Amino acid sequence: MIEIRHKTTDEVLLSVDADTLEGVDLRGVNLTGARLQQAMLERARLRGASLLGVNLFGADLAGADLTGTNMRSANLFGANLQEANLTGADLRGADLYGANLAGADLQDADLVAVNLTRADLRGANLAGANLESAWLEGAKLTDAKLAGASMAGALYNNMTEWSEGVNPSDYSAVLISTEEPEDWTVHAR
Repeated sequence: MIEIRHKTTDEVLLSVDADTLEGVDLRGVNLTGARLQQAMLERARLRGASLLGVNLFGADLAGADLTGTNMRSANLFGANLQEANLTGADLRGADLYGANLAGADLQDADLVAVNLTRADLRGANLAGANLESAWLEGAKLTDAKLAGASMAGALYNNMTEWSEGVNPSDYSAVLISTEEPEDWTVHAR
């Protein structure tokens, strides 16, 4: 039996009759404010779940189905979301510093004011995604699909990696620095 608890009140939000959360079916479940740091949620089915403000620091969500989830203000610092499906997910204000989103599907996702500093988005599908005011400093966006993506006011620096031929100013992204910061932690939200 696994108990998922609230990050501040320690209240049990959900009990799962399983030995692991890998591949678990939590579609449509309300886990607002849950404490799931370092959780092993590979291939978990979380479609339509409410993960508002959840702590998923360092969690493994590789291959998870997060379609249409509400993950506003979630802590996904260093999380593994490789090949995850985040189509239409609401991640406004989330912290994805250093997260692995390589090959993830973020089509039509709301990524307004998301911290993607040093995130790996190589080969990710960002078609139609809203990245307005996102932090992209040092992010890896090579081979990412950007058709129809909105990046007005997104901040990037000379450490941000783009596919050959991509001009971030064509997306209204803003170059903020031409020097690598001495201390990356200063830039983490």
